[in-house]
Amino acid sequence: MNIYVDANLMYVASTFCMDIGAKIPRTAILPASRTGTRTLAEAEVEAVLWALTMAPADIALDIYTHSQDTVKKLKQEWKTKPEGRLLLLLQKVWSRSEGRQVRFHWIPKKQNLAVGILKSTC
Repeated sequence: MNIYVDANLMYVASTFCMDIGAKIPRTAILPASRTGTRTLAEAEVEAVLWALTMAPADIALDIYTHSQDTVKKLKQEWKTKPEGRLLLLLQKVWSRSEGRQVRFHWIPKKQNLAVGILKSTC
């Protein structure tokens, strides 16, 4: 299953494209779970976390975002500061990914289906 994610400081969006003979898009746009300040990096990882929460556990997932920073951190190729909310969110993603076939991919912003959805909402 292909999942496209995007976020801003007010919303997170996950767009599911299920391939079962025909592409069936399913979209979830959710208000940020944390009031007050948060970083864009936190919002992006939160979008991935929502996608993992909503996707069926027994299906392989390819998660796409146009944030190279997010992909590198999710793949643990870039380090994250040991304190703070971002590391906690990353750890939740890694925990929910255990025992599942999950791959993270960078794509250009123009190819990210979730971008247009957030733009039309905000």
